[in-house]
Amino acid sequence: MRIQLIAFISLLISLGASAQEKPSSFSFVEIQGRNDNFQFNSNTIESYDKTKIQYYQFKPTIAPVAKLIFIHGGGVHSKLGYLQLAQTLREEYSIETILIDLRGHGLSGGKRGDSPKVNSLYRDINEIIQLVKRDSNLPIYLGGHSSGGGLVLNYSQWKKKENISGYIFISPELGYKSDTEREERIPFAKVEIWKFVLNGMSCGLLMQHSDVVYFNYPQNVLDRNPLIVRSISVNMSKALTPNNPVKQFQNISQPVAIFVGENDELFEPKKVIKYASLPLSKDERSNTKIIPDQNHLSILNVIGSEIGDVILNWNK
Repeated sequence: MRIQLIAFISLLISLGASAQEKPSSFSFVEIQGRNDNFQFNSNTIESYDKTKIQYYQFKPTIAPVAKLIFIHGGGVHSKLGYLQLAQTLREEYSIETILIDLRGHGLSGGKRGDSPKVNSLYRDINEIIQLVKRDSNLPIYLGGHSSGGGLVLNYSQWKKKENISGYIFISPELGYKSDTEREERIPFAKVEIWKFVLNGMSCGLLMQHSDVVYFNYPQNVLDRNPLIVRSISVNMSKALTPNNPVKQFQNISQPVAIFVGENDELFEPKKVIKYASLPLSKDERSNTKIIPDQNHLSILNVIGSEIGDVILNWNK
């Protein structure tokens, strides 16, 4: 219990926030206006508890060579910055891409920003992977951006996870133990730390569904994007935040790719990409790259080609 309590308290550090800090300066200007003229299939699937999970399927016009399931960052949704990535993979690499709105986010069902249990999100991912597997025997990869990358890392260590061919992390939030934060990072959120304390002291029974992390999105961004989730619960936070990234990466047996922007406002790029060298497989196909001139959000506009090259290399 003591270890859990320390982890929850230290989450405050990983988010780089306090009640006194100024709002985040993330403007989303880098990814505005990039969702025009994209054609895709929009559908839902019922998860284990009948919650409807929204997903967006980008199918190539010719037979796909692989499939990628990709998860958005904290508070946002698949249509806010991620369509360009999927479009590039479909049109230039014939890689079918499936974007997911996490439960409680975007157009998916469930209480906004909340999860019945921590592993509910892992079970949702299983449902999507099983759906994708029904179509073909193609390699399936799982990726995520920011907190979505943290969720992917947590999922990779879940005992009931589906077998996939590799993991892709874009500017991942790896938690307070990762030592990846910039010294002067933008305060992205504020936390009611006492709720994590109570949750830890009660072995996870108290405060599970209470809002605890409040994102510092500017008001003009929220006005333009009403589907943004302004806060998330204790359960959701625990699902998105790795608690032992070194050990978690060491236990991955599939190839790993990690990309981060040179000017990322939250993380030190060199500290992030070092995690690709940790998986036990020591797979020579693992890739890392610092993308020049890109920050935490603008990287989404250019990363499709990097992901495509990696997946084609993995498929050789």
